[in-house]
Amino acid sequence: MYPQVFGKYVLERELSRGGMARVVLATLRGAGGFEKKLVVKQIRDELAFDAEFVRRFVEEAKTTVSLSHPNIVPVYELGVEQGTYFLAMELVEGISVAELLKHDSTLAGRRIGLAPEEAAYIGAEVCRALDYAHRRMKVVHRDITPRNVMIDEEGEVKLIDFGIAAPALVTGHEVFGSPGHMPPEQIEGKELGPPTDIFAVAVMLMEAWTGVPPFRRASPEECDEAMRAPHPKPSDADIRLLPLDEAISRAMRLDPKGRQQEASELGRSLRNFLQGVDVGGLPVDEPRAAPGVETGSLGRGWGV
Repeated sequence: MYPQVFGKYVLERELSRGGMARVVLATLRGAGGFEKKLVVKQIRDELAFDAEFVRRFVEEAKTTVSLSHPNIVPVYELGVEQGTYFLAMELVEGISVAELLKHDSTLAGRRIGLAPEEAAYIGAEVCRALDYAHRRMKVVHRDITPRNVMIDEEGEVKLIDFGIAAPALVTGHEVFGSPGHMPPEQIEGKELGPPTDIFAVAVMLMEAWTGVPPFRRASPEECDEAMRAPHPKPSDADIRLLPLDEAISRAMRLDPKGRQQEASELGRSLRNFLQGVDVGGLPVDEPRAAPGVETGSLGRGWGV
């Protein structure tokens, strides 16, 4: 029942729930009538008894709290209250890419993707965040999916959930991430690095452009089969994306050594593409509102 007191926070209502956590709108209250709206992400009760998951969550959340970048949603606090581990995070007034795709498809009555420049801009901004995290903080996101990329009411792109991917059962063992978005090395439990996230960005972009996830299927086995089949190309969705075919195909190679080794390299390809299209006359090398995204009319969305 809401509202309820949770330490120094007042939990107002649940925003969403997933395999790892529930996300709750909360208010932090202080002296003199001070109030701040934010998000409290609570680890699900059943995972709180998994000692290995809790250890991993706490260690990685420590790094998450230290991330500071305009394209990364800040985490204010890692704590435990009433036996429940939680993260207190900035509230993003906006919509996830997953919700944006669902909304557009609903309006059109069929699956539809974003315009070439819209998704390319989102991808370029995600690469900015990843370049910072990989290079400066030595942390891999591991769960780049449409639900973890937000667009706020000003059109700014925000990445959430660094290093706290939900557990999933793949090929008979537990891994952390989303089947259909993970590259082979992640599925097989091997060492991860920047190319892991680069693969996921490319997969997310293909879904954004086409409205259809290229490798997501009903079972992990079918996901793997689709991933090892010939990959779709951006130009299959829109011929205007032909200049990005090589960069995206390279980013989705199964061997991580064959992909771009730095997120900035993929980001540069996306920005070069944006240089050649009409994005409202705004400089693509500076943070700005995503082209084609109307500000002030977005809903609130949180991926878990």
